[in-house]
Amino acid sequence: PGHIRQLAFQDFLKRHLVDEKNRQKVIEWFQIYYQNSQRKPWWSKEQLMNQPPLGRGLTAGFTNTLDRFSTELTLQQPHHKHLIGRKTEIETIQRILSKSSQANVLLNGEVGVGKQAIIEALAKSIYEGSCPDQLAYKRMLAVDMEAILALESDFVKRQDILSNLFREAENAGNIILVIYNFDKYIASGEDHVDLTQVFERYALSESLHLMATTTPYMYQKYVFPNTKVSELFDKVDIPEMGKDSVLRILLDIAPDFEKRYQLFILYDALEETIRVADRYLTHLPFPEKAIELLDEACVYVKSQKEHGAVDGHVIHTVLQQKTHAPIELTDSLKTKLLTLEDRLHKRVLFQDHALQMLSAALRKSFIDLGNRKKPLASFLFLGPTGVGKTETAKAVTEAFFDREEKMIRFDMSNYQSQADIPTLIGSSTTHEPGQLTEAIRNEQYGTLLLDELEKAHHDLINIFLTVLDEGYFTDGFGKWVDCTNLIIIATSNAGADFIYSSVQQGVSVDTLQKTLIDHLISTGKFAPEFLNRFDGVVVYSPLYKEAIIQIALKVVREIIESTQQKYGMTVQVSDTFLHRIVDQGYDPRFGARDLRRLIQESIEDIISKEVLAGTAKGKTLSF
Repeated sequence: PGHIRQLAFQDFLKRHLVDEKNRQKVIEWFQIYYQNSQRKPWWSKEQLMNQPPLGRGLTAGFTNTLDRFSTELTLQQPHHKHLIGRKTEIETIQRILSKSSQANVLLNGEVGVGKQAIIEALAKSIYEGSCPDQLAYKRMLAVDMEAILALESDFVKRQDILSNLFREAENAGNIILVIYNFDKYIASGEDHVDLTQVFERYALSESLHLMATTTPYMYQKYVFPNTKVSELFDKVDIPEMGKDSVLRILLDIAPDFEKRYQLFILYDALEETIRVADRYLTHLPFPEKAIELLDEACVYVKSQKEHGAVDGHVIHTVLQQKTHAPIELTDSLKTKLLTLEDRLHKRVLFQDHALQMLSAALRKSFIDLGNRKKPLASFLFLGPTGVGKTETAKAVTEAFFDREEKMIRFDMSNYQSQADIPTLIGSSTTHEPGQLTEAIRNEQYGTLLLDELEKAHHDLINIFLTVLDEGYFTDGFGKWVDCTNLIIIATSNAGADFIYSSVQQGVSVDTLQKTLIDHLISTGKFAPEFLNRFDGVVVYSPLYKEAIIQIALKVVREIIESTQQKYGMTVQVSDTFLHRIVDQGYDPRFGARDLRRLIQESIEDIISKEVLAGTAKGKTLSF
């Protein structure tokens, strides 16, 4: 046996150790792995001798409805062989279920924290006889509520099915009923099964135990207000796991992944999985996000070649494809940063100083990419209307996240009062999620554009102060909203008159940068501690008539090229026509804001009529 163990040890090191600094950790991993591999299976003679009597499966009376709409968990192998890091929760649940009356448990935790794994581990302990004596003969049955919903749409008939199911379970005398996503079935309405009456009737029975799962948000919205139901349960909160426990889980399941995919998983990959999952998959909890990322990395390696190894680089590659976030300073990202001015200049004209400053600040922000617990980058764009602030935000989004649609945009002038704040961050009173919080959670990686920030209520300004400093804020339900994977850009017209008059007086851009900030602080528009939180404050100069002509020419050229490619129609625009449009729309205080509207009215409307009439192809339009 010692020789066999030594051979196994050498093979294990060869497959999992790439960095000598992790040798001791890999040795500890081998000890866990070898101990688990030598365990006797649960069906061994010694184990069966310790089993409760085989009569556990015998129940009193007929259980036709119960058998039809439930699955026995105590007869199934759990998804994970070992439950790690949940000893306290399991002991609490076992203690509640062992009570003589009202022995009902509600597991309350975010999706992905492992509620189902805890339930399966409890079922396994009952099957193996390693549970308290009071639970030794129990059967755990998961009710298939969706099957009941699909079978019968009539509310009364649904109630009849549920009543029969609960009555059979009560008569059996040894049943623990499990209902996943419990909150879905206590909200009245034609598309719901309302379990309230059924629970009131059976939940106090000494012959029936109930286990259910929910999430903190759904608990607050549906379960807690329904006192008839919530008082029937002992709530057990299931928090997110710590990184040490997650590492132990990955060490436990990695050999199974290796066997399934016929590859090797390096120890470094396990540590990197946890690190980057914690940094970039903030919308998901541990351990689910780490397990899924490692699983996807195995699939990726298997799809690339028949045999291979999962290392830290593979983890980065998979996460990059999954999120489109800049995970590491790859050659591609380095090229984007080094050529950023050129890319921005293609879309934003006559703001050279602003774009140079922005590009330099972005390069600096991305150097410490993996270490900062702040947004990817943050900027305040100051300048008059129509000078290219929003266009720059779109260009930055396209440069780093490949498409403009990754930009979340909010007009902060709509949130000027205290009453507007819950609309953005949610409210536990109304149970409604916030527009801002939901947008960020749905678009984890991109640009957050806050237009006219100076008009927002000062309490909102304080919230964004936390975001710029810590990379998160707390929503109306007390939950963290992570912003560390966002580029945050705020725009403001504050000081536009000051900018315009300074430029008129010939003040240089560098001098204007400093004097404008001093002006905004002295007039109370922004507090100095708020301005200092940004990676950069970028000042945009007013656009004069010569610049507007060049911008108009750029827009017209884009229309000419697009019309020719899409519809085969030639568009010709004379200098006289172009200057007339500029004369009509130019105002130094509003920049190019009205230019697009005038061009649309003068050129695009006529083109669209020709296209709709079917006469566009081969035709020439002259303006």
